[in-house]
Amino acid sequence: MCFGFPAGASLNVQHTIRTYLAQNSVPIILVCGMGLVSFVWNLWVGLAWTIETPLTLIVVVVILFPAIAFVFLIIVPIPVMAEIATFLALWSFFPMFGIHLSYLAATLDLPLQDNLLARADAALGFDWRTASAAIWSYPFLIKTLIIAYDSNLYQPPIL
Repeated sequence: MCFGFPAGASLNVQHTIRTYLAQNSVPIILVCGMGLVSFVWNLWVGLAWTIETPLTLIVVVVILFPAIAFVFLIIVPIPVMAEIATFLALWSFFPMFGIHLSYLAATLDLPLQDNLLARADAALGFDWRTASAAIWSYPFLIKTLIIAYDSNLYQPPIL
């Protein structure tokens, strides 16, 4: 018996795990790799981040979804549920370092591309100054955008 399964079920579990890893290894490696790059880069340039999110929420999110994926992959094999939990885990993990990458990019001291990006936006018919002025004239829109920006860690558990 393997994990409470009959003797023949072990091969099915191994097949399920191999299939799962074959299908999901690229996104898992990419997100974890970006997290590692962000961590090392932060150390290299000496940036320190304070965490405003309660540590318990971070621990729960980081542990909860991988645990759910494990349950649906090994104990109660439902690969679709395992995959959903995996991608919720990746979605939960990414904001912890993803936001920092834009700040870290500023440490490269490369030339800003504001004019190039402004021309690209104009070619699409979008004007940031007009949009910004319109949004700032409605304080509730600013509050809504702040809530949306700050909610990135809460979205996966709520979903």
